[in-house]
This record gives sequence, C-alpha cells and structure tokens, in this order.
Amino acid sequence: MQQCIRSIKKYCAPSAYEIVVVDNASTDGVAKWLSTQSEKMTVLLSDENLGFAGGCNACIKYAAPDTDIFLLNNDTRMTRNALFWLRMGLYEDDKVGATGCMANFCGNEQDVPVSFSQPSQYVTYAKSVNVPMANPYEEKSRLCGFAMLIRREAINIVEGLDEGFGLGYFEDDDISLRIRQAGYRLVVCHNSFIYHQGSASFGNKPGVQELLSRNYEYIKKKWGYDCLMNAVVSKNEKEILSKLPDTAFRFLEIGCGSGNFLSMVKYQHPDATVLGIERVPDAVKYGVTSIPILLCDIMKDTIPFQDGYFDVIVVNQRDDNIYEVSKLAEILAKFV
Repeated sequence: MQQCIRSIKKYCAPSAYEIVVVDNASTDGVAKWLSTQSEKMTVLLSDENLGFAGGCNACIKYAAPDTDIFLLNNDTRMTRNALFWLRMGLYEDDKVGATGCMANFCGNEQDVPVSFSQPSQYVTYAKSVNVPMANPYEEKSRLCGFAMLIRREAINIVEGLDEGFGLGYFEDDDISLRIRQAGYRLVVCHNSFIYHQGSASFGNKPGVQELLSRNYEYIKKKWGYDCLMNAVVSKNEKEILSKLPDTAFRFLEIGCGSGNFLSMVKYQHPDATVLGIERVPDAVKYGVTSIPILLCDIMKDTIPFQDGYFDVIVVNQRDDNIYEVSKLAEILAKFV
C-alpha cells in the first residue's frame, strides 16, 4: 500500500488526481500508517472486509462527483505518464467508457512478456512504453479491474460494482459488461504500463477455488450465458496469431465469441480484413464493436461470402458452441 501511494504522488501530476483509500479491515499495520496520511487523500477505515466491489463502491461515493474513477489495486506501482495515456484513450472519442493498461501480471491479454527481479526495474521499463504511439488502442469486451479508468458518466449509469461477488473475482468482468450494456466501448492503451505484483489479496489462501467457482456460476446466471468463455482468448488462438503473414490478408473466425481474438488480430495487422461469425446472441451484443461479427449459425444459415474470399479461416470450438467438424469442413471449403 505505502509503495503504491508513494508512486502515485511521484509519477502523477498533483492536479490530476485525488486519492480515496479504503482499508478492508487489514491486520498488517497499514491502517495505522494510512491514518497519518492526509495530503490529497481520504482514508476510509472499515471494521469488516467489504470485498473488492464493496471497497471500490465506498471509495467512489467519496470521490468528487465530477471526476472520472480510476480503480487501482494496492499491489501496483504507478509509472510516469501511465495515467496520462489512459486519460488520452478514455477521451479518444465520447463512446469510450473505460480504459485499461498493460502490465507484467495481468489476464485478458493485457500482459507484457517482461520479467525483472525488482519492482523498480518495471518502473524503469515503463519509460520506454509510456510514450506516444501511432496505434496505441485495442478494443476489448472486458478489462482487468486492477487498474481501470472509468468515465464518470459511465460509472454513474452502471451504479458502481456488483457487491454480490463478495470478496472478489469476476466483478471486473461484470462491470465491463454493464459498461458495454450502457453503450460504451472498452479500450486497452498499449502505451500505458503499470507494474502489478499480482495475487497479493488472495494468493493461495484457503477457499480461493471455491470463491472462483461460486462467482463463475454467479456471473453466468446473472447474464444468462457464459460471458467468460466467450471473452477468453485461447492458447491455440495466440499460437495462430504468431503465425499470421505480414502481408494484408482476409481473416474469418467462426465461433468468435465476443471478438477479443479478432480485435487482437486487427490490432497487430491493421491492413487485414477481419470478420467473425458467432451464434450466441449476447456474445455479439456485448462484444467488441470495431470488428464486424455476423450473428448466425453457419451450420444452418446461408453465409454471404464469395467463394475463395478468405485467406485464413479459424474455427473456435467453445464449450457452448460446438460444431460438427466434418460438415463444417464441407461448408467452409469453398470460402478459402
């Protein structure tokens, strides 16, 4: 906690932030240290663990009403210009509802494959990343909540995080869906890197797997479909990404879910023509908006593409989206 707050004060312009901290009934002495801090900081000391969502909501209530909200875990280190570029991405257009950064420890393909022994080395590394880029923005259907900047209008509409997730896990997926439901886009800023220790709150503590399972079922029931399965980018997809040609190509993914892999392809290959086909309506409804995704069942519906149109076709067999392989191969043969 101390290092996180010190990094904010060191690397963020004083006029650019106010800090609101909630101490979720900690027992390591942090609460005592927080009580001595007053400069540009509001400290909320809770006698009980409110969970990630509850703690964030408590902080949001105390933030100035006209400010955007930056959710930041305490096991992070802010880096120079990271917040600046997140704000630039947030206001890239008025339909961006939230932005997320890159990190050394992160899911959702927001991770960077770098490894150092000391947090200070990651902070130094960030100097080479947090700079102007010609192509910094990649749309996602979800963002990691450890460092998420949310437009004030969007957080007001969705009314904070869902405290039904208890201590934590998947509430960032849920608020991402609700921001999308409100009509906003979600964007990762590749020119914003923040150090993240990772798993500082839960680690290998007892009950973690039970909490994960409980919240996985909770979010599926809440949204009526497997929103997590449809948002994930698989290991096989990442391997395909590394093998794509450098020249312009036409790319189709069948069973694309919410389009996050397609968005990765388009980000890394801006000259490519990228399209998707998906038969789960809500996966498309709450998916990325920058990639054309055709809502249909390729096993039943007529596909409006010319013969030989695509250079690459990928089929993603999700748990709730299984295709009959032999029949699918027959259908697709004419499109390649």
